[in-house]
Amino acid sequence: MITNTLNKYAEVNSLLSTTQAGFRRQKYTIYQLQNVIIAFEDAKLFGNIYALIVDLTSAFNTTDHDKMLMIMYDLGFPTDAIEIVNNLYEEATTQVKHPSGHSTNPIPTERGTIHGDTLSPFLFLLYIVPLLRWLHVGGRGHAHSCIQNQSMADTHLHNNISSAAFADDLLCPTGNLKNLKIQALKLTPNSDWASLIVSGSKTRVTGSLNAHANKNSQGQNPEDTLMHELKDIILVQGQKSQLLPFSLES
Repeated sequence: MITNTLNKYAEVNSLLSTTQAGFRRQKYTIYQLQNVIIAFEDAKLFGNIYALIVDLTSAFNTTDHDKMLMIMYDLGFPTDAIEIVNNLYEEATTQVKHPSGHSTNPIPTERGTIHGDTLSPFLFLLYIVPLLRWLHVGGRGHAHSCIQNQSMADTHLHNNISSAAFADDLLCPTGNLKNLKIQALKLTPNSDWASLIVSGSKTRVTGSLNAHANKNSQGQNPEDTLMHELKDIILVQGQKSQLLPFSLES
């Protein structure tokens, strides 16, 4: 009942990011895949695209309870709704059952969402809202070719794909390397503040330089240029993002 009530309130009042498709009605994995494919197809016809693919380690287990309640307050949830969530997490404990049938003593749940609780996925969607909103600020995502100039892009952010999120999985597309670096810089302070851990070994960076000629002035083809631009360049929480090669033929 609590989950349904809070979820309905969030959807009716548009509190969740439009770029988030995880655990939401009528939004599935294929929904985000289509968004990403359309962005790459648009870039293949009209320009370049870069993308940072982010993996958060044990995201549901690292959420800070106080900051979770703070985010609910800042988003405008009613005080009684915040108090209900606070009551659920105040002095919450968990136990582990052994194969022998015996259980451990109660273990305080001091961090992370409660396992097995239907409310947990929804609370994480709220927890990541500040990051998704910050990524959208500035119009640094990929703008479809129908946006003719930068001034128009700034005033039509609904045509700007700043991220494609599915719960704790995130892809951040941009139209140039400068904006990719800025989006990556946003990830570090927000993740540090929210106690989210970015996996350097699983976080990828890629792109497609369709606007480049077959070879640049140094004689490099677009794939080699991309590798030169991105290899060991994009840092998140002090970790180098792994380069994911992209072929124009793919």
